[in-house]
Amino acid sequence: MWYVGARISTPEDGNPSNDTRISAPVGIGFRPDLVITSVKAPASVEPGQPLSAQVTVCNLSTQASGTRVSLFLSEDANIRLPSPAGPPPEDVLVGEASVPPLFSGQCTTVPVSGLALPPPPSRPDIRAFHLGAVVDPNNAIPEFFEDNNTHPGYLLGVGRGADFIITSVKGPASAQPGQSFTAEVTVCNQGTQAGSTDVALLLSEDASIRVPSPSAPSEDVVAGERSVPLLAPGECSTVFLFGQAQPPATNSPDVRAFHLGAVVDPGNSSQELIEDNNTHPGYLLGVGNGTDFVITSVKGPASVQPGQSLTAEVTVCNQGTQAGGTRMALVLSEDASIRAPSPSAPFGDTLVGAAQVPALFPGRCATVSLSGNISPPPASGPGTRAFHLGAVVDPDNATPELIEDNNTHSGFLLGVGNGADFVITSVKGPASVEPGQPLTAQVTVCNQGTQAENTRVALLLSEDEFISYPSPSAPSMDSLVNAKQLDPIAPGQCATVSLSGAVQVPPMSRQDVRAFHLGAVVDPDNATLELIEDNNTHSGYLLGVGAGADFVITSVKGPASAQPGQPLTAEVAVCNQGTRAESTRVTLLLSKDESIRVPSSSAPSEDVVVGEQPVPPVLPGQCVTVTLSGQAYGSPPRWPGDWGFYLGAVVDPNNATPELIEDNNVHSGYRLGVGPEADFFISEMESPVFVRSGQSLGVELTVCNQGTRAGSTGVRVLLSMDATLDLSSPQGPSEDVLVGEVSTQILQPGWCQTVSVSGNAYPPPANPDMPGLYYVGAVVNPVGAPELFTDNNTLLGGWIYIAP
Repeated sequence: MWYVGARISTPEDGNPSNDTRISAPVGIGFRPDLVITSVKAPASVEPGQPLSAQVTVCNLSTQASGTRVSLFLSEDANIRLPSPAGPPPEDVLVGEASVPPLFSGQCTTVPVSGLALPPPPSRPDIRAFHLGAVVDPNNAIPEFFEDNNTHPGYLLGVGRGADFIITSVKGPASAQPGQSFTAEVTVCNQGTQAGSTDVALLLSEDASIRVPSPSAPSEDVVAGERSVPLLAPGECSTVFLFGQAQPPATNSPDVRAFHLGAVVDPGNSSQELIEDNNTHPGYLLGVGNGTDFVITSVKGPASVQPGQSLTAEVTVCNQGTQAGGTRMALVLSEDASIRAPSPSAPFGDTLVGAAQVPALFPGRCATVSLSGNISPPPASGPGTRAFHLGAVVDPDNATPELIEDNNTHSGFLLGVGNGADFVITSVKGPASVEPGQPLTAQVTVCNQGTQAENTRVALLLSEDEFISYPSPSAPSMDSLVNAKQLDPIAPGQCATVSLSGAVQVPPMSRQDVRAFHLGAVVDPDNATLELIEDNNTHSGYLLGVGAGADFVITSVKGPASAQPGQPLTAEVAVCNQGTRAESTRVTLLLSKDESIRVPSSSAPSEDVVVGEQPVPPVLPGQCVTVTLSGQAYGSPPRWPGDWGFYLGAVVDPNNATPELIEDNNVHSGYRLGVGPEADFFISEMESPVFVRSGQSLGVELTVCNQGTRAGSTGVRVLLSMDATLDLSSPQGPSEDVLVGEVSTQILQPGWCQTVSVSGNAYPPPANPDMPGLYYVGAVVNPVGAPELFTDNNTLLGGWIYIAP
């Protein structure tokens, strides 16, 4: 074991005690160094039940070696091996497995199985244990470092009980003090038994969410609270909470950014397997009267030559509570940390350009174009040719904002220099193949650099998304299908090449794995000096390899709406993209979200089964359409007007058929309105392509009612500078121009009407005297009357040129 050290010494140094620095230990020679990088397994298990984990082992050193890995249950994060001569072990062995030989830098994931038996010395009230692992547990392999073989893993719940966690908190970006708002909190039960609980929404000055107690005042304040329905093991539910943006009483007056977090089981009324995982820090919510500018995207070319002009488009949004304008700067940086210019300190990044952002009302966005010449930052190395083209809004901090640390955007990697930059944009091939059989795939390679070059491309089969090409010093974990030389590709051009070869599974893959990534690598030998060197791989898609069926659902079709309890019929298309014919079953379900879940015999589900049908044997590559009928009974509305469901389907719902790929059996279907309301949408729109400013403009629209109740509605035609149609609201006037408005007659469910809207055409107020191209769009139900859905009321038509 060696250490690398460094020392600096200058005559004027008044404090030599901090002149040295020592590295971490370094191994020199030829030995392996085996470490564990991750331990993954279920979140909970009942005592004595089978447990299967995935342990990832890597060799960080210079010599290849195989070994063994052991899985342990421990009361703490210190994983200890039992000693034959020592006292009884504090930790208990779950299982062991062999690790195949790993070359330098290689990793492999090993399945380890056993029984979940708590350690003998543990107290009966302890139900949370570390599931950790040890590589080379018997020290049978001489390694460079012998003290890095353990991994503490994670906390595993062992027992009979629920274990509630919060996975996400969503809500508004800002609110005025005392203003009401709605938030979404997703609660999951990762325990072994079903249970119900409560969830509380809190405002906190920091990320540490604390529930107020009767005995002590809290630094945080409860914004809202509600119950969570019964959750089966593994089930999640998104609950909606109504709260008030009332800052904590103890906060400083100048603080206007608070964490909107949540706590599940806030009163500790449920006995859980793990008790310290009930909080979620949420996100920063701006509370006050002010703007809050953020950058949502930076778009520009993929590469540019030094000194060449560049134009980028930056989208700035105001997610605050008041209107305001600001400035924005485009920056070239060697890393993802974008720094604004400062008069008091040298600028580590290069300013490309700056521009004024027009006044934005709350919730509004504007896309600003900036141009400038590209010069790499002065501190960058001469060999650096990949830079982040990022942006900063309010770079001078001239505007007081609700949140001040969200003004930068790292943008994207821009190649700067003279050279090629090859990327793979797609890998297409068959859905399945038997081992040893020939396969042909199409790989599309593009050159997004500044010079033409030729290169090679390789097609590989991998057990994971990380595609690696074999090197002379070590075999690859992946299997090479074929490689091919490409002719020179000009900048901005693409070439699609066909590669064929026999499919052989990677040598180190497990026998039970039958789904592999068919991916590709361009310039696999690093023979071409590129502007960006780390974007040459594409993970491709999952390919089934073996003898078996692979069922997928390609479409779910049915009515647009239904009354609760009304008969419902849908058609589900089931395809077999495997290599063997099989029969199966298909289930139709109503779900509140796109995650379709089948109820199990041991636990209820959030989703409701509408119907189920057998599917006759389907040959490889063939499809059948199955008709399913039932009644439209969904879960009750979560709030008034909550009529939206997903009508989805699951094939092989009980996992009765062994398939090549097991995680592609679900289709989220489409949105179905279930309730007693109309649902208006615009199906067609016709408008001219040219008009003079101020002249009459006529537009024809077809309005349909796909709801369950008759009704009439209004229709407005707008002229817009962007693809977002904007109506006037309490937050501010519209940025778009109203051409005209009409009302429909009463439309029965399923009826449509063609209406004509006319008015004078004027450019939007942001460009009142500017001729040019503008969008023509329309909005139905502009006043927001109750409907089954209110987010399908707009239709963006074509362009129209408004001449002077």
